[in-house]
Amino acid sequence: MNLFQKMIASAFFNGYSLSFNYIKDDGSKKRRVLRTITDITYNNDNDILVCGYIDIDDMGNHYRKFFLDNMSDPQVFKKIDPADLDF
Repeated sequence: MNLFQKMIASAFFNGYSLSFNYIKDDGSKKRRVLRTITDITYNNDNDILVCGYIDIDDMGNHYRKFFLDNMSDPQVFKKIDPADLDF
């Protein structure tokens, strides 16, 4: 398992958010954020899909599927409960 796969697994198993660059079919690259990864699965062509919910500017949460091979530059974010912080 490479570092990229370990980062996605860590986000999935620990309930962390995942930020990454995603390359679309037209070759354009966009920064995306999965707030919650709900599952990692295969499609009929044996491509690995990372699935979960994204935030879209006040439009609520939306479920999306991303091809693992089209993802790059991942960053994992741990959610912090404000109640756990000392002020």
